[in-house]
Amino acid sequence: MDIIRNINRVWSEYEIPAQVSSDTFDDEGTYKLFHGTRFDHCSYDDDLWKHTSSLTFFTDGAFRYYLASYLIFVVKRKQEFPEILGALRNHLTAPKGDVSRPSYAGRVGKLTLEQKRCVLTVLESAASSDLIESDDAAISSVRTLCM
Repeated sequence: MDIIRNINRVWSEYEIPAQVSSDTFDDEGTYKLFHGTRFDHCSYDDDLWKHTSSLTFFTDGAFRYYLASYLIFVVKRKQEFPEILGALRNHLTAPKGDVSRPSYAGRVGKLTLEQKRCVLTVLESAASSDLIESDDAAISSVRTLCM
């Protein structure tokens, strides 16, 4: 799959983040699953779909790094686990459609242009498979960042 190869190529130059989750009492297994693990190893974990809450608990840097795991999982298994696609859409949609909002800009906005293009490709692929609408707010948000 060209999409997966491209995600692996783009993300492979980044290092595993030292801090995975925000300081919290219970990160619902985020630290245990992700700490010290490369993004490409996490994408093959059959239980990744159970860890959509990690998208919330990740530090900004860990979100950007492990986003690749979720993108790969969606490309490979979007028909089986639509909840992963839904969680990604929630986190990739700019609040109130404003990509400059600090919560969004600090996470999604700091992806490189190549990473943003990978994200957009995955979302557009989901739209072409009729899993989401082509005018989905996540697609619009990421497309705006790619301009």
